[in-house]
Amino acid sequence: NNKNNKKLQYGLFDSNTVHPVEDFPLARRAIHDAMPYILEKLTNLPHLTAALHGVHFLCSSWFDDHYLANLQPANDNTSSSGMQGTASVEGDPGHGGVGTAAVLLEPSSSGPEAVLSGFVMQLSYKEGDGGSVGGCTLHTNRDEWRNEATTLRNAILHFFRMAEPSAPHGSLSPVSVVGLAKNCRETTSCDYVWERYTINYPITTQQQQQSPPTAIQETTAKQQQEDMHKLIWYKHLLGSFSNPNATICRDTLNWLVCACSRVAASLQEGETERAGRPLRLLELFCGNGNHTVGLGAFFNEIVGVELNRALCDMAKENLKVNGCSGVKILCSDAKKWCHKQIVKHKEGTVERFDLVLVDPPRVGLDEETMRLIVEYDNILYVCCNPTALKENMRLLGETHQISHAAVLDHFPHTRHIEMAVHLTRKP
Repeated sequence: NNKNNKKLQYGLFDSNTVHPVEDFPLARRAIHDAMPYILEKLTNLPHLTAALHGVHFLCSSWFDDHYLANLQPANDNTSSSGMQGTASVEGDPGHGGVGTAAVLLEPSSSGPEAVLSGFVMQLSYKEGDGGSVGGCTLHTNRDEWRNEATTLRNAILHFFRMAEPSAPHGSLSPVSVVGLAKNCRETTSCDYVWERYTINYPITTQQQQQSPPTAIQETTAKQQQEDMHKLIWYKHLLGSFSNPNATICRDTLNWLVCACSRVAASLQEGETERAGRPLRLLELFCGNGNHTVGLGAFFNEIVGVELNRALCDMAKENLKVNGCSGVKILCSDAKKWCHKQIVKHKEGTVERFDLVLVDPPRVGLDEETMRLIVEYDNILYVCCNPTALKENMRLLGETHQISHAAVLDHFPHTRHIEMAVHLTRKP
């Protein structure tokens, strides 16, 4: 806080304790490298730092990849965007030395506004009345805040050696600064980032058996290769839940894809019993559609249930952007929704699903939700708290057994891990 002549410093919160840090190597490289530079710039921006309480970063992996791919030795003072000067980046042993980023991002057709949002910084402020405008509790005038926020955004752009995006989206930027205070939210452009993942879809036994004639084999093989690897886009909103580890998130998606492929293949083998019914997936705690989008290729119909309205809206947008159809997103509490389904089940009108996917919060599943999902033969359970999974298995294990499992290290060098299990009904 500059008013009290205190030195600005980063810190990590642990309950009521703040641990000062100089950097954060576990973050994406772009965030880690920019942190000291941003802190230095903030010391000369009094309207941004008045009553500043916290700083939060959101960066997409594609942004980080562009940045890393263009690191060059610090001997060229002219970037590809025409800016002058160098932006020295102090690395550590894990990040590999000093260099400058030379990046030019322009709008492209590879994703919706994809190159226009990738690095968002949020400044959070303490409550107060100083300089409030229209009930907003920013401790300064809004115009002064926006002027300095724009200055900071331009400085970050310069650090990454990026050019401003051209029309038709010139009002947006790959870098954005957001201010958050009571009754007030200001931003220089946007408060979200676009993330992209490549999903690997396995070729089924049926596809392998349908070998094309020699004359067209090469063309068909190329098409199969394209079908196996699909690029999907996700919109992540600042302040809403999103997975912090893009690499493990992609690996989790690929594990779920393999699980759904197994289920779909086994159901197709028993097509006579199913009488041509469409394949249906129920996803509880679906969030922004992180799993839904990647699994849509296996199912004719998907029902996603999510309590958070903002995440529901993002899920619908992500599904639309990726061309997913046959998906219904319901904004509802999973426990209450499951209770209604249990009542329908007693009345003989319960909806039929071929697979249920659950990704609950750390407390795990409640008893009402478990009472419903055990009615289905296949359950995919993604759990961020193995202890909760163990407890839930006391009930789930009465009717189902673990056929496949994976340990997912979302937070390296910590004791926190996630698990994913495929439960199938016991014989």
